[in-house]
Amino acid sequence: ERPAFRVTAQRSGDHAYQSPDIAAALGTGLVCRFGWPVKLKGFNLEVMAHLQGDELTLGITLSPEGLYRRERVAWGRTALKGSIAYAMVRLARPRPGELLVDPMCGVGTIPIEAALAWPGLRCWGGDLSWSAVSRAALNARHVNAPVHLFRWNVRRLPLPEGSVDALVCDMPFGRRVGSHELNRRIYPPALREMARVLRVDGRAVLLTLEKRLMEQILRGDPRWRLDAVHLVNVGGLEARLYLLRRLPPRDEEVSS
Repeated sequence: ERPAFRVTAQRSGDHAYQSPDIAAALGTGLVCRFGWPVKLKGFNLEVMAHLQGDELTLGITLSPEGLYRRERVAWGRTALKGSIAYAMVRLARPRPGELLVDPMCGVGTIPIEAALAWPGLRCWGGDLSWSAVSRAALNARHVNAPVHLFRWNVRRLPLPEGSVDALVCDMPFGRRVGSHELNRRIYPPALREMARVLRVDGRAVLLTLEKRLMEQILRGDPRWRLDAVHLVNVGGLEARLYLLRRLPPRDEEVSS
């Protein structure tokens, strides 16, 4: 029996066409190739298409509902989708026994995803807001995730130097909460403190909208090596995912 299907398309970047045009073209091709009937509701199969710049990614939905809601009972104003959090942790390449920290964890999505998907990984999260930490604790208990949560200031982390193996963080975007001017005051000391607590050759995966600010900071700090940058569509916003590596200290850092 031929499955009824629909195509859902998203795009980011400059194009001479819209997302519905992508869905229509792909749907027409599938009908011509396989003879599947189109059904926008009550379908058996959903084909997902995401065009980012000139790169098209295709996929098939495997669950009836979005998995991004699976670990949360308490929400924040800018809570990250669990699916994006999982991908960020995966890019950090965590190993059992290592310490992974989200120093601005909000409602705990990143450390919870890490704890559930990587058994044996030590997962810590912290935030300046008591409300956020309390909500993160509720979410962790909801799925029985072994996460340690703290109230702290990312600019003065209560962690020893070089004690963290991986940092994964959804940085403030400055849109719904905060502002670009506030980020200009938060980002530089936060990145300095992350470099202090991350061990040499440790990995950092940071998500942000602040492209210019982030790259300005990285150019001025020799402790960071930029390994890759990925574009990520976050609620219609074109964010960037920075993959960083902690470099050994230079001679002048050691002497100081």
